[in-house]
Amino acid sequence: MMTIDQVQQVLILGGGTMGRQIGLQCARFGYQVRIYDIQPEALTAAERQIAEFAQQLIAEGLLDQANAAATLARITYTADPAEAAREADLLSESLPERAKLKGQVLGQFNALCPERTAFATNSSSLTPSQFAAASGRPDRLCAL
Repeated sequence: MMTIDQVQQVLILGGGTMGRQIGLQCARFGYQVRIYDIQPEALTAAERQIAEFAQQLIAEGLLDQANAAATLARITYTADPAEAAREADLLSESLPERAKLKGQVLGQFNALCPERTAFATNSSSLTPSQFAAASGRPDRLCAL
């Protein structure tokens, strides 16, 4: 079983508002981040908005230009599920609040991700137990 200090590659499922923020923060603190979305236009919007978020952090004095550039360089974007899953140590999903959808997508990525990959859900209204079995990794799924 992996420990947090062994995590290097974070996979974000969903390029919407929460996925963008989580991806930026993970990259900001040194993790390699891959953001996956089925809609290429969502990935384009995510890349643009994450760059804007980085500029806001610079303006607020929370990040300097060099660290912002390094942070953004740690983030890649893909609509290819196999590419997204490759080498993922931690998967964080930010999908719409539908238990069946979350279970289906996590089940898809269960088959694609390395065995070591831990799964996390970013859900405000659902409990992980509602889709844990469908994820294929009920022992490695947590709310984060």
